[in-house]
Amino acid sequence: DRPVEFEQGWVCNQMSLGCSAELCAAAAQLLASQPTLVEVAAPCKIYGDIHGQFSDLLLFFSLFGQPQHHTGDIEAIEYIFLGDFVDRGKQSVETALFLFSLKVIYPDRVWLIRGNHEDSDLNQRYGFRDECNQKYPGNHAPSMFDLIVDVYSWLPLAAMIEDRILCVHGGIGHVDNKCITLDQIARVRRPFKHIYEDTDHILPEDWKVVLAMMWSDPTSDCGEGNHASLRTANTGNPLVDERQRYIRSFGPDLVKEFLQVNDVDVIIRAHECVDKGFLFFAGGRMITVFSARNYAGVHENDAALLLVTRIRAAQGVNDFKLQITPKVLKAANAQEPQPVYPQARDVSPCRGPGDYAGWARTPSPGVIQVPPACAPLTPMSPLPPWGAPQWNAARGVHVAAAPMTFQQR
Repeated sequence: DRPVEFEQGWVCNQMSLGCSAELCAAAAQLLASQPTLVEVAAPCKIYGDIHGQFSDLLLFFSLFGQPQHHTGDIEAIEYIFLGDFVDRGKQSVETALFLFSLKVIYPDRVWLIRGNHEDSDLNQRYGFRDECNQKYPGNHAPSMFDLIVDVYSWLPLAAMIEDRILCVHGGIGHVDNKCITLDQIARVRRPFKHIYEDTDHILPEDWKVVLAMMWSDPTSDCGEGNHASLRTANTGNPLVDERQRYIRSFGPDLVKEFLQVNDVDVIIRAHECVDKGFLFFAGGRMITVFSARNYAGVHENDAALLLVTRIRAAQGVNDFKLQITPKVLKAANAQEPQPVYPQARDVSPCRGPGDYAGWARTPSPGVIQVPPACAPLTPMSPLPPWGAPQWNAARGVHVAAAPMTFQQR
């Protein structure tokens, strides 16, 4: 449970440019052969943002099972990673190459979804290109950066679990005041390296979907409707400003509309740091999961993954329910060795239980509360509509004993 540290030049020595080129070519070819909206079977594990915090990913694997076939659980459980593998953390190269390796080894068991930081333009501002320059010195640095960018140009935008749970990085948004449909997501053509790229094979209508899926957030004050995002600002560049118009914040009413239109039960998304590692929105019908603890050395947040399992609806009945169980990795305490981060660059606020106000910093009384860490085995009161979780604080890990369930159709 100590931060992973590598000697200077470790990744360059272990993964030469030639070896990395072969891996990235295989990963890109595989991703190109799979659809933009992939289908996943339960049981599965869902990870949120990692942001180059490789130690947290390895600690998750140590505590909750690893995606490998020797002593792990990959033959029984599929894995979904909801993007933002790189930037801010200092082991983004290792994280990206590791996840690409898992995808190549287990092509139909590991699913990598694209996040807003899988973007060559953003990587030049938030640390990943600089990390490539440091770890692959000389002429190798641009080549390594380009190799990795070429892979995530082909990443899918969403995953559907058992036709009931939609997994995306950012959110659902609204395009031209109309609800996005699953068909619109599925028809988006790839590749593209960044969201401001001028490409002929992606239609203007599809760019609207891309921006909404990768960048949008729930409303910071739980207000209803469709609003401009606080992540955007006028740049004076016509192309940039046009596309940023489709980065939106959406209210719980739009979550409900999306679920009804697309016949889906729950949306799981990442994209925002949340205090307890996971956070509910829209009455529990949208869940944010974030998998980088002590994010960027700025926040003291926990990290989480979500386990989706199938449970029998009743004895002797073939119908199944899907069950969502959060698994939480506590924030590093003062006694743990603290990892060193690159200089923080515009780190987003951390949303906490009881405060979905985020940037607005106003009270949000309508938000479902999650239980505090100091109350193990004590159900929350009043009970939320999705059932009362109980908690086991052993080893600093919270496990929901009565997790969210809903009927699989």
